[in-house]
Amino acid sequence: MDIKINPKKLSGYYYPPSSKSIGHRAIICASLSDGVSEISNVDFSDDIDATIDAMIEFGAKIEKFKRKVVIEGIFYREKSARTLDRTEAIVNDTQEKKYSIFCGESGSTLRFLMPISLLFGKKTEFITHGNLINRPMDVYFNIFKDEDIEFKIDNNSIIIGENKGLKNRKLYIDGGVSSQFISGLLFYLPLLDFDTEIEVFGELQSKAYVDLTIDTLEKFGVGIENEGHRIFKISGNQSYKPSQLAIEPDFSQIAFFAVANELGSHVKIDGIDVPSNQGDRAILGIIKDFKVLDDNMIFSDIIDNTFVLDGSQIPDIIPILALLFSRSNIRCRVENLDRLKIKESDRLESTVEELKKLGYDIEIGIFGGRFCMEINYRSLSRKDNGKMDDDLIRVSSRNDHRIAMMLAIAATVHHCPVIIRNAQCVSKSYPYFWKDYKMLGGDISECDLGEKL
Repeated sequence: MDIKINPKKLSGYYYPPSSKSIGHRAIICASLSDGVSEISNVDFSDDIDATIDAMIEFGAKIEKFKRKVVIEGIFYREKSARTLDRTEAIVNDTQEKKYSIFCGESGSTLRFLMPISLLFGKKTEFITHGNLINRPMDVYFNIFKDEDIEFKIDNNSIIIGENKGLKNRKLYIDGGVSSQFISGLLFYLPLLDFDTEIEVFGELQSKAYVDLTIDTLEKFGVGIENEGHRIFKISGNQSYKPSQLAIEPDFSQIAFFAVANELGSHVKIDGIDVPSNQGDRAILGIIKDFKVLDDNMIFSDIIDNTFVLDGSQIPDIIPILALLFSRSNIRCRVENLDRLKIKESDRLESTVEELKKLGYDIEIGIFGGRFCMEINYRSLSRKDNGKMDDDLIRVSSRNDHRIAMMLAIAATVHHCPVIIRNAQCVSKSYPYFWKDYKMLGGDISECDLGEKL
């Protein structure tokens, strides 16, 4: 599906979707509990549905309602089945089959559930789509090799053989790849019958996401000892308790409309003041700090200075921040962006190339041996969006949901209509983005193969 957008500022009242990051974690914890949990304020997306379907495959019972799920935990169902002497006990249901887990493009589903699959000792096939199979998995693969757990990659699948789980009491993890590996192990290790410890070497990426995991585990009765994000101590023989939990708003999605407001829209964002451990809540502080510079300096005043941002802890909001910075008169450098190259697309290249199509002064650079974005380095203001004689600009989402949404906000301030190719990819995290966008006054229409309807 292609979307044509005519330039128009947004306005109105906006209810953000619930946090996808917390949603994954809550669904997993509830599914591992020994009772019945209710999780409310759930917004269903391709990624969340992948995790729900996976936990059902492992043996949880999950009922979906409007913005709510009720979950009977795997171990609760097993216990109930044994008590009732039912021959259809869950554990028996799966004795002769392998688990098939369809992850789609959800890195969270894949990386969180690979360790959890070791609980059941069965052969498990994780089926991926798109670029997910190419994203780094060596952290787990190295552990599996050390523990003599059989695994293989077969086309778009990762297959883990029958196993007896992990035996080592101490694990050493490279923190420079993704925090999702730490989170995946933190779901699994408390259920072992011995204490374990994770030691992180290198700089841990996206620390806030590990904090979200630990906070969610605590809500379900599981405790983790965190020593400065360097050492995690996990007591064994713990059990997940059922919980009633409402998911908070998603600051990764709020970021798009917060930046839209900085570009002239007038959107009242519900829940923006909610206290949160989400790392992407940093968008509010970054906008505030940057606005002071942009309002009080003209480009010639800071020609030899640069606004510098470390993007290593907030990879999901870098595309929309790149738009904000590109619309300013300030030289900017966003550093430590290597991880953007291994998202749904090469998100670093996607962001830069699509914004360049819209006339912005932005390039990929190298700083300190790592990838960065260099913005407004040619000492030119790009508030006029470059050439003014275009009657239509075609850009592409690159099948990346965050690129599609960033381009939608960019279109509100472009000088001519913009067509976004493959705009349906927003379903990965935010299926009703275009509905909300239109509700806020966005002037959009569907196109077929780039041609106007």
